[in-house]
Formats: sequence, structure tokens, C-alpha cells
Amino acid sequence: MTSPKANLLVIDDQVDHVRMMSALLVQHGYDVRKALSGKMALSTIQAERPDLILLDVRMPDMDGYELCATLKSQPDTCDIPVIFLSAEDQTQEKVRAFDIGAVDYITKPVQTGEILARISCQLTIVRQKQQLLDQNKRLQQQEDLMRQSMRQERLLRLITQRIRQSLQLQDILNAAVSEVQQLLSNDRALIFRFQADWSGTVIAEAVSDPSFSIIGETIHDPCFASHWHRPYEQGHIRVIDDITQSSLQACHVEMLEALQVKANLVVPILQAENLWGLLIVQHCRQPRAWQPWEASMLQQLASQLAIAIQQSELHHQLQHLNNDLERQVKARTTELQIAFEFEDTLKRITDKVRDTLDEDLILETAVRELTQALGVCGCNASRYNLQTGLATVVYEYTTLPGGDYKDRSVALSAFPELYQPLMQGESIQFCSLLPNADRGPVVSLACPIFDDQGILGDLWLIDHTYHACSEQDLRLVRQVANQCAIAIRQARLYQSAQAQVQNLERLNRLKDDFLSTISHELRTPLASIRVATQMLQITFEQLGITDERANRYLSILHQESIQEISLINDLLDLQHLDAGTKPLELDTIDLKAWSASIVDTFQIRAEAQQQTFAAEIAEDLPPIVTDPASLKRIMTELLNNACKYTPPGDRILLAVQVKDNQLHLRFQNFGVQIPDSELPYIFDKFYRITNSDRWKHGGTGLGLTLTKKLVEYLGGTIQVYSPEQSTCFTICLPLRPVRPPEEDPSPTDTLTDDDYT
Repeated sequence: MTSPKANLLVIDDQVDHVRMMSALLVQHGYDVRKALSGKMALSTIQAERPDLILLDVRMPDMDGYELCATLKSQPDTCDIPVIFLSAEDQTQEKVRAFDIGAVDYITKPVQTGEILARISCQLTIVRQKQQLLDQNKRLQQQEDLMRQSMRQERLLRLITQRIRQSLQLQDILNAAVSEVQQLLSNDRALIFRFQADWSGTVIAEAVSDPSFSIIGETIHDPCFASHWHRPYEQGHIRVIDDITQSSLQACHVEMLEALQVKANLVVPILQAENLWGLLIVQHCRQPRAWQPWEASMLQQLASQLAIAIQQSELHHQLQHLNNDLERQVKARTTELQIAFEFEDTLKRITDKVRDTLDEDLILETAVRELTQALGVCGCNASRYNLQTGLATVVYEYTTLPGGDYKDRSVALSAFPELYQPLMQGESIQFCSLLPNADRGPVVSLACPIFDDQGILGDLWLIDHTYHACSEQDLRLVRQVANQCAIAIRQARLYQSAQAQVQNLERLNRLKDDFLSTISHELRTPLASIRVATQMLQITFEQLGITDERANRYLSILHQESIQEISLINDLLDLQHLDAGTKPLELDTIDLKAWSASIVDTFQIRAEAQQQTFAAEIAEDLPPIVTDPASLKRIMTELLNNACKYTPPGDRILLAVQVKDNQLHLRFQNFGVQIPDSELPYIFDKFYRITNSDRWKHGGTGLGLTLTKKLVEYLGGTIQVYSPEQSTCFTICLPLRPVRPPEEDPSPTDTLTDDDYT
């Protein structure tokens, strides 16, 4: 869309053409000026710059090409778009026009629509170009602002980093003024620290020339005495571009001139709402117009410096506290060292005292260790006999003259002033008024060996009269005495327990001897009874006696003799297993084939009792080296128990496999559960679970005990668990016993059928 107020300049030496073109352009809303020659055109352009020029080529004095070249050569007019109007339609004329700098070339006679469109197009290009220039200018300004902002952020980040990395305030202040001076390119940047009278010292500085340096100078500004510091306390800054043109008091200007200051920018550093100092940047060579961003940046920097100052002061306070704490720690360390040495000594003595169960050796150790630890001249320990009323010295360790007091006895009633407090658990330290007859003047410390059950004895420390036991020494002696009391009680308990153990071992041997004797003594009567019943059965058959009652009595007698024989065999086997004299007769077996007869036997028995028996024996079992008789007894006992306690209609399972180079046998029956309270005892001798034998088979209570012993004898383990409504025994056996026990060359005492023939 064409701007209605665009300023156009029409240049043509033909007046009619100028009027016609001007009328056309005015009619379409343009502001039009006219020139009939090149010189007139230059004057008109100099008076007011046009937005676009319509230029005729052929003119006297200065043709269109010369005028265009002149305009393009001048910086103020080089960017004015020029459209040539000419009756010449040759290509070289057009090329020349464009080479000079024309933006378009229209051939006369011109068409109204064409020239208006081309003018509008060029004006649009001008406007867009101007917009681009304006946009570039704004972007450049933004870029400059961003660059300044980045430099500010870099400075603040640097100072913040220094604050975080260091607690040395002087290093932080030096870095701050150095970075500020480089960033602002001023002559001097400094930090001024106030004193109580509002004088102050330049404590950090960066200068562009060494001649501007005022570091370390103490400055007293008389103006501050007139409350000029109040604005700074309120956080206000002071910006002075030229001190000679400012409203400063004469005294202040005079002071600044003495410091070579021409321009001054001052930012307060506030610490906990108190005016700590000033951050100042100065120009010394000439006045300077400070920029708002410079003042803003210095305010932010002052805030960071305030944080650094606070951290530094806290650091100094912390150092002071640390120094106090170090002194306290040293004192406490000394105390702990003493306590550690005390505990170490006590532990060493305690370990040695508690390392023995010999009562005399306990007291001997305590006496010797106390003498060496405390550096006294002597120590002895006494044991009290309250029945006889005597205290007898058990052991003495001394360097004093006068002989050994060991085995000397003193009546407790002879020295009531000493032994009555000791009997009540109190320690005594004293120096006799009369020198000891044997050892001369000595100081003594008596400490009872006492516990909650009463007095056991005492410990006596003896030393020269100039040495008194400290509280620490007394505490050590008391602790050692307490440990002696514990150790003596333990020794006496141990002796009592040993006596009880020996008595129990004697009773156990008597029991085993009794069972062995009874078992052997019962062998002959049982053999006779078994033979007698067999002979009676034969006699009845020969005589044709078929009395039912007599046969029933003989059957009962036969079954009871078999049960008694089984009990005796179990007892004898357990005796040999406990004594380690049962021979281990190893053989290599194919377990699947070997166990077939056992499986068949219990298969028939389970069917007779309306139970389901399943044997899951792995096909790939390797040959097993074991004691076949012992393994058969184990399997028979566990399967027999399963048949006993499984109700009709429930299952019995035997599973055999090799896993991790071990033989695993699992015996599980369903329909019955062993209470958790019974499980820990089922392998005990003569232990039976009541009310569980549904078929009333009975038993001796030795089957599981013997089973566990046989499993262990074969180098294996047996475990039992009873989940809901089932019981499972799991046995793990080595494929070959690792350590077979030494065999007893004597035969076993187990009864067999041969004993009855």
C-alpha cells in the first residue's frame, strides 16, 4: 500500500512533462516537488531530502546520469532511490542507468498504472529497508546491553565464586576492585573502610596508573561529621560526573581534588544495616558521565561484598570458637587419654583375671598387675573365711623389706576399725601413726572384693608415705576388685558345675551300664521263651491239639517276645553308635533295584490299610556306596512310621534323587500333622507322640532316635518339618561316606534268629 504522504521529486527539463507527472502523483496522494535542471535538483534535495526521485535522462548542463552519479557519491543522498524516465529504449542505456545506481528505468511514454506501481514498489522497498535498519539498530542496542549485562554477570559471578571459594576477605576485595577497574576502564576503584569516628582507610585498590594510588591512606572527611553519611546508611548512592559542577560542599570538593578525583561514583556497603564502608570508582584524568548500568552493577557488587564481609566475620568468629574448642578438645583429649589408659589397664587386668578359673591364680594376677600398673611398692590379696572369721593372704607382690606375708592369717575381729567397713563394701586409705614393725612408715589402701552376695576377700596396696592414691587409682583398684569378685564367683560356679557334670557323667555311665547289662541279661531268657513257644507250637501240632485259647496265648507270647527282642536290639545298636563301635560294612548297591523289595513290602501294607503308597525313584541314580543294613533300617523305620500315622484314604510318598553330589531321600505322609511344640523332641530316646497311632501298632520310642544316629553314622543329616496336614522327613547322604568310623573287631550284640536255634 502506497504511503499518502511520500515526498517525491520530479526532475525534467520539459515543463509540460513535469506538470503532467506532478498532477498525476498529487492526484494519487503524493507530496511532489519539481526541478527543471540538475543544479536546481541538488538545491532542492539539500533543502529537503525526498523519499524518491523521478529523473529524466536528457537534460542540458547536467544530464540524468551525471546527477544520479553525484547523488550516489554523497553519503547523505546515496540511499535515495532514483527511477530514470527516458524515451531511450536501448539496453545499454538501461544498463548504464543501473550501473550508476538507479533502482528502476521507465521508458517514455509512460503508462499511468505502470509508473504508479513502480513508485509504490520502490517506496515499499525503502520503507522495508528502513524498518530493517531500525530493527538492526535495536538489535545492536540489545546486543550491547546483553554484552554489558554479561560483563556485569561475569563480574558478579566471579566475586560470588571468590566468596564461595575463599574466606579471606582481603583476597575477595582485591579481586572485586581489580575486576571493576578493568570492566569500567576508570582510573581508580577502591574500597574505603569506616572507623568509629567516620574516618577510614583505603583497604583495597586498583588503578590504571601507579601515580593514582592511595592504598593504605587514612582519610578524614570533615563533611561526614555533618551527617553526610546518613544517605549512605539508607543505601543511597552518589553519582558525580564532574566534581566542579556538583553541589558538593567546598570542603568535600577540596578533599577530592587533593586525591586527583574528577568524577566520582560512590556505593555504600551495608553490613547488617550498618555502614561498613564504601565501594568507590573514580576518574582522575577528566570528568566522566557515569551510566545507570554502572551504578546498578556496583550496587549488586556491594551486596555481594556485604555477604563476603559477613561470611568473613563469621569465619573469624568461628576461628575464635575453634581455637576455644581446640583448647577444650586438648583438655578433653588429655582426660580421655587418662580414661583410655585407665580402661586399657583395666581391660588388660580384667582379661588376665577372667582368663582363668583358678581362684588363687585370679588373685595372684590381680596383685601383680596392680602393683606394676600403679607403680606402688607392694600389693597383696586375702581370702575371707566367714565361718572361721579369718582373712588369709593368698598372694603378695612387693619390693618392701620385711618378708613375705603370704599365708598369714588375721582374725577379722582383731581389727574392727578396718574390717567392719570392708565387710560393708567400703574402701579405706590410711597411714598408720606408728610405723609398721616390718616395713616402716607406709601408706595403705584396702579395697574389699565384694559383690551382691557378700564379701569374698580384699586387696591391699602398700606404698611410701609420701604417695597417696589418686581418685583414678582408687577407681582402678575398685574396678579390679569387682572383676576379681566376678571371676571368683565364676570360678566357684565352674567348679560346682564341673562337679555336677562329673556326677551326671557318672550317672549316665551307670545308666548305660545298666541298660547294657539288662540287655545282655535278657538275651538268654528271651531266647528260651522264643524256643519254648516254638516247641509248644510243634508239640501242639504233633498231638493234634487245636484248642483256640491255647493257640492265642502262644501267639501273644510269641509276638511279645519279638517286641522285646526288637527293644533289646535297638538299645544295643544305640549303645554301639554312641560308643562309636558299630562296624560300617560298606558295599556298592544299585539303589533302585536294591530298594524294590522294601517298596513292595510297604506297598502291600499300605493297600491293606487303605492307603496310597507312591515311590518316585530317579532312573539315573549312580551306584551308591553305603552300609546296606543301616540304610535298610533307616528306610524301614521311616516308612513304618508313615504307615502307622497315615489315616485311610491318604497318601505316602517316597522320593529319591541325587542332587549336588548327595543322595536325597524324602519320606512324606499326608493326613496327619506333628505340632510345632513336638518337633524338637521327636528324635529323643523313648519319646512318642501320643494319640497319633491310628492302627495301635505301638512302639518303643527308640525308632527315630536310632534312625537319626544311623543317618549321622553314614555321614548324613536328617530334617523334619510338618506343614499343614502332612509330615516330611528329608535325609541327605553322601554317595560314599567321607570318614567311616573305625570298626570294632568284636561282633555286635544284636539278637538274630540264630540266637534261638
